[in-house]
Amino acid sequence: MYPESLYSYKIDAVEIEVGLTLNLCMVDNHKKEIEHGKRHCLEAWNEVIYITLIACFALVGHKYPEHMVYELLNMLLAKITYTKEYNVKIPKSMSEVNLALITRPAS
Repeated sequence: MYPESLYSYKIDAVEIEVGLTLNLCMVDNHKKEIEHGKRHCLEAWNEVIYITLIACFALVGHKYPEHMVYELLNMLLAKITYTKEYNVKIPKSMSEVNLALITRPAS
């Protein structure tokens, strides 16, 4: 059979390979968790924006509501322009908010 040192070397090599594989899986899983968290927060933020600025805009009580909408549009458009590393759903969702703000009926 195999000498004891060769056998132990093969077990060590397998343990190292399994450890590296598990480490890569953990890193990939962490990235997916972060991406899922970002998407979840963005969906919640979209709901808050929709309710606040579309459904209940008259209750906001801002002196110049058009300025508030303008500032939000500027901020969102800048984010959409410079978010190349994000998932496609994030800029798409921001675009939907922009569209909703632009097409919002005047109060």
